[in-house]
Amino acid sequence: MRTILLSAALILGATAPVHAQSNPTDDPRALTVLNRMADNIGALHSCSFRLGVSYDTWDAEAETLVKLHNTHEVFLVGPDKMLVNTTGDAGHRGFWYDGKQAYSYWYGENNYGRVSAPSNIIDMIKRIHEAYAVDFPAADLLYPTFVDDLIAQSQRITLRNLVRIGDQECFHVVAK
Repeated sequence: MRTILLSAALILGATAPVHAQSNPTDDPRALTVLNRMADNIGALHSCSFRLGVSYDTWDAEAETLVKLHNTHEVFLVGPDKMLVNTTGDAGHRGFWYDGKQAYSYWYGENNYGRVSAPSNIIDMIKRIHEAYAVDFPAADLLYPTFVDDLIAQSQRITLRNLVRIGDQECFHVVAK
């Protein structure tokens, strides 16, 4: 079973209504935090964030799990502009989207690609993921159905304590 950890680095109120039909075991406070976060993200016209990601992968030669790290810098101007700059164990790569075309560049390989793309970020992310198996950093949080999807795919959602990430106090939501 996977445990998904979510941290909302926004100052979130406690009065947002719950949008989705939740499981009886879901913590209403957690759903309020998630819905408020989704509403705040949905109201943005532009944003940027830096995301550090760590993940385990199997190293067949060493016969062990190896932890890899990547950092993503993401810049969005809705509904049709995006830049992603990724560095780390997966190499250095860039991705640009201008509302008509999606471009990728692998710096270490000097490898460039361009494809036609839909006219908005959400549809572009979906099409590029389906066609080329590209995972965009934090893409789930951009989808309007994020909270409904999380509820549908989870056995239970709970609000843990506040945690400090850098200099921000954040809600710690756990979905099982």
